[in-house]
Amino acid sequence: MSAQWMVYAVAVGMVVTLAALLAEQGTRLARRAGRWIWALAMVASVVLPLLTTGAGDPPALLERGAGPARAALLPTLALSGFPATPALVARAWLPERTAPAGGVQVDIDKVARRVALLGSLLAAALLLASSLALRRRQRCWRRGMIAGTPVLVSVDAGPAVIGLLRAQIVVPGWLLHADPRQQTLVLAHEQAHIDAGDQRLLALVALLLVAMPWNLALWYQLRRLRLSIEVDCDARVLARGHRLADYGAALIDVGSHAARTPTPRLAVITPALTESAGFLEQRLRLMTRRPARWHRVLAPVLLLAALDIGVVAARIAPPQGASAAQVAKVALPSRQALAGYYQLDAHRIGIVTVAADGLELAINAESRWRLLPEAEDRYFVPATGLRARFDRTAGTLTLSGLGVATQPASRVDATAVERADAWVAARVASQQPLPAGEAIVRRNIGARTVGELHAADFTPGFLRQAVVSMAQQRAFNEANGRVLAVTFDGVNRAGWDCYQVRYATRTVRWAIWLDTDGKLAAATPVAALR
Repeated sequence: MSAQWMVYAVAVGMVVTLAALLAEQGTRLARRAGRWIWALAMVASVVLPLLTTGAGDPPALLERGAGPARAALLPTLALSGFPATPALVARAWLPERTAPAGGVQVDIDKVARRVALLGSLLAAALLLASSLALRRRQRCWRRGMIAGTPVLVSVDAGPAVIGLLRAQIVVPGWLLHADPRQQTLVLAHEQAHIDAGDQRLLALVALLLVAMPWNLALWYQLRRLRLSIEVDCDARVLARGHRLADYGAALIDVGSHAARTPTPRLAVITPALTESAGFLEQRLRLMTRRPARWHRVLAPVLLLAALDIGVVAARIAPPQGASAAQVAKVALPSRQALAGYYQLDAHRIGIVTVAADGLELAINAESRWRLLPEAEDRYFVPATGLRARFDRTAGTLTLSGLGVATQPASRVDATAVERADAWVAARVASQQPLPAGEAIVRRNIGARTVGELHAADFTPGFLRQAVVSMAQQRAFNEANGRVLAVTFDGVNRAGWDCYQVRYATRTVRWAIWLDTDGKLAAATPVAALR
């Protein structure tokens, strides 16, 4: 979750709200229930943004046979022990942030995540506190009977419905002495809520608010849902044969006795008859409105317009980490000057090409990574902590992540790519492990502390990454138990040596890359076998 994503979620909610407003008007003109429009709007406002949280993430590396060359671009840790799923990769490789000289850098995304978490916890706490407050007040209520219907009688709370599985009607004490016709209408209204399950509907949408309390569109949608629930309930009461004049008078009279100490709204679940004057006025206006001939024509038009806007909301593109303005700052000719081949090590060539929104980077013939601009000659891979920095003067490319940078890779010509591809092809054809690879895996795969690592087995940069990730490895090894066996499992299509590592609880297939000195330069789990 980032600040950009939160703004995106609010924008989606606003577009969904516009679609729901049109759809609600269409259903009202067609004399149909409208509460489901707003319930669906609240669900869409939460689900649509959540469906995009994985957009731009790197693909999972747990599929058997997946080449690790793409993972090698990331600062993957030989002994992190975490399957390289998109979510874990995105969390694990966030770059370290340093404060610029003369000031303090604020991580907006981190602040946004904390605000969102705090808001959810606060909303959940308020919901719980409201329920507990209702339970305390309920102890003072007594059981009674109105028009043959059992009710709970309070001093000043209600009329309302409480309870999800066993719904009960709560009425204020003054209603016991009201006109019998008014009592019947109040009970008919609350029973209509129970029959429709309105209390359960509002309980479910309350959970959506707990998930995204910072989304202002959801709060407006909840207000419209509460109004729509009451309007639908009014229509059901009148459809059962009650006179409009009597029912309207009952609403006004009950509204005039509004409780001075209202029952907590979230705890009551269904709105009481006692709402604000503006709320009641809207309901009375809708009840007394007579259908016109043109309503039948306008209703489907509004519903179609709502459907079109809903499609627009679903197709709003999520943030990709760089704005269009940022991309535009890096002109195409400037990016073209960075394209070419970069020697990462003896057998790994970084191939940089120009893309519509930035650059693309691949290792030899492997899949490409999108590089989006974030500053002059600086790029990043969306949803990861991988950064790429170009030096035009020196003609080099430096990759970094997890606070560790690779050695600058110098420009080379196409023959270097051919040599690297030939070396990989020979490795794949041989299906033989590189010397010392199995011994390196055996010595380090079960390490739970930095002291247990054999530093001489690592390249300097990869050792720094392993040290940073030791806490993750320790948790993984503690969960899976000790290492029982290490078996060579062939060379994959990218030229990496693969080993089956059998732990106490499962077997994991690891792929490792050794440099020309026989040092461990990268490794990644590529399959969980059981």
